[in-house]
Amino acid sequence: MRFVIFSLLFTTLVLSSLTSFAQDKRTILAVMEIEDAANKFKPEDVQMATDYLRGRLAATGHYVVIDKSRQADALTKTLEESKKESYQECKAKECQIPLGQALSADSILRTGILFLGGVYSIQAELIDLSREATVKGATVDFDEEEGVDPARGLIKALKSLVPQLVGEKPQSVIAPPPITATKPETQPIAAPQPIIAQQPPPKPKPKKVIRRKPKPKQKVPPQAAPMNPRDTAHLVYLGATGVNICVDHDEAKCEGIAPSLSLLAAPGFRFWGRYGIFLDINIGWLNSTDQPKSTAIGSGVARLFPESQSLKIDQISTSSIMPTFRHFTRIWDFFEYYLSIGVGTAEVQATLNNGNSASWKKEGNLKLGWGFMIPISPSLDLGYNLDFIIHSKGDAEICGPLDECKTAEHKMSHLIQSSGALVYHF
Repeated sequence: MRFVIFSLLFTTLVLSSLTSFAQDKRTILAVMEIEDAANKFKPEDVQMATDYLRGRLAATGHYVVIDKSRQADALTKTLEESKKESYQECKAKECQIPLGQALSADSILRTGILFLGGVYSIQAELIDLSREATVKGATVDFDEEEGVDPARGLIKALKSLVPQLVGEKPQSVIAPPPITATKPETQPIAAPQPIIAQQPPPKPKPKKVIRRKPKPKQKVPPQAAPMNPRDTAHLVYLGATGVNICVDHDEAKCEGIAPSLSLLAAPGFRFWGRYGIFLDINIGWLNSTDQPKSTAIGSGVARLFPESQSLKIDQISTSSIMPTFRHFTRIWDFFEYYLSIGVGTAEVQATLNNGNSASWKKEGNLKLGWGFMIPISPSLDLGYNLDFIIHSKGDAEICGPLDECKTAEHKMSHLIQSSGALVYHF
């Protein structure tokens, strides 16, 4: 008998649970974080607004709202599966729909904030996951008030947005019954009462007016300045043209030699914003004066030819190829100067007035440089470049017009190249 009674009670309990479960046909809803497309609110305000919206929807009883912590765990798994690094990359439908399906939700709610012409617009769309289509939408606008935190208007807008999502209508105002004119009932005339002098009512005391200080206007944070391309790793091209000047080196004199044109082409790469590696290609010329070659003293360009000939040097050409390292320093955020050093090959070639020529060529020459640049556009600088090319001494290959090339210890005059420069940043 007891077993029969226990079986009946258990069956009744199961049937009542199944009945209540079957009657609960509420939509299981996943509320996505509000997207601030206007970029007018703090991240913590947007998070609090999302929690407020989730709580208001749960309080209506129309939806079964998924718990916040459970939704966060599912978001982490979805980001790992979709190979996304942050929630900012998971605000599109393509990422949020799989998130809602992972939560076993029936629908997801996507909400965004827009700002146009001083008016905020908060828009929401209810997406049915089974159809992957929007089944309901809602929009509420509110104005921007000067000196008032826009988060206040956002809360009021969310409060008005929830009734649109659940399909509630505003309550109608019941009008009071109309007043009908009725005839006054005839009453017996009362005996006249004695007139009593009434005292005037006491004057009300003036209220103290409390003046509230106006709230200070919120300072709008300045927008971040665009990054200077010179602070990033990038390709650079430096081109310069100027004057090529001969400099005495011990007994290698520059008598009878006048300055002439110099050209520089230096492609390179700047890394870490302050350092660069360049390949300097220099080409220059030197002119000879009317002074005969036989009066030149010591070595240098004049020693490339036999001393017995009393001929004049017609033209001198110089060239060098040197990898260089440059260090850049910024001053006043618009002016840059740099120091450079390099080692490479240099050559000096001379031509006599009778057409004969001779050359000096050696490796291991040193180049020291200094320059500055002033930007005239985001990718172009105007500047000045000064290079001092130090020709090394020792064994060098000397080729003369009357004998074969030979190796001998020889000194060559140094060079100074002063030129204006254009720098292009890729």
